[in-house]
Amino acid sequence: MATQAQLIQAVKDAQASGWTVTRTSSGYRATRTSEHPTPETIPEAWWGAPTYTDIRHLSIVVIGAKVTAAFTQHRRYPWVGAHEVKASFKAAIAFLADGATGDTEAAAA
Repeated sequence: MATQAQLIQAVKDAQASGWTVTRTSSGYRATRTSEHPTPETIPEAWWGAPTYTDIRHLSIVVIGAKVTAAFTQHRRYPWVGAHEVKASFKAAIAFLADGATGDTEAAAA
């Protein structure tokens, strides 16, 4: 079981590795984006641009000095909806680690 302190340290480490961390009204949001070429198999009607941006967000809710919740959101492909889930601290730390390189294929494996 991961602790609040471990999650906060993981967010700091993620920021040092290129994630953007911003303060929100309810806590913090860490964001990582990576650009990829659009696969040739994607119909023009779905996505007409030559590249797309993979977006990963981790939101942590802070009340007082306590982290009360974590939510992950991953929009791997713009032609598919984003997927957001409430995550345990352990899963949130793994989410940051999986997206550390911006390599979505490695993160999916």
